[in-house]
Amino acid sequence: SARGQQEVVVRYNGTAWRQATGSALRGAQFSDILALARGNVWVSASRYLAHRNLPLLAHLNGTRWSRVQLPWRVDPGAMAPDGRGGLWIAAEDMSGSQSWALHLSRTGRWSRSLLTSTGPVPDLALIPGTGSLWAAGAMPTAAGANAAIWAHVDRQPQAAQEGGRRLAGPGHGQLAAAGSRSRRR
Repeated sequence: SARGQQEVVVRYNGTAWRQATGSALRGAQFSDILALARGNVWVSASRYLAHRNLPLLAHLNGTRWSRVQLPWRVDPGAMAPDGRGGLWIAAEDMSGSQSWALHLSRTGRWSRSLLTSTGPVPDLALIPGTGSLWAAGAMPTAAGANAAIWAHVDRQPQAAQEGGRRLAGPGHGQLAAAGSRSRRR
């Protein structure tokens, strides 16, 4: 995961670092990068034009970067593989008041689940060898904030994952949040 906004994407080719170029990347402030394979790389970003934040998701298909249209008006951030050839994206609505877990399956199907309506979720992590996922963030309170961790437990056999999935619900895994309190100073 990248930390903070970055203005370049670079790739190490085994001997030297080279900047990635392409019109799809121009003017972006990058939030995260995810390499699923040598020719399957994703970046989440924002472009700021005329004092407006324009969300950006871009994909490298091995030879060329292209912009990918998000099906909802959200600002993409942290990304993680789904363990099945697709990806998860933590995203905030444009007001910053709700955080979503977006899922893009390997077959191109989008789904989303609300993580929290109280704050950002800046990091995601796949449990290797599974389709289960962890997310970390904070939930503001009157006294400060509560640290929060969400878990998506993949309980579906691989074949059943093809058509998309939800984060919560009977037979579809569970969404749980656990937290510890912290106070603003």
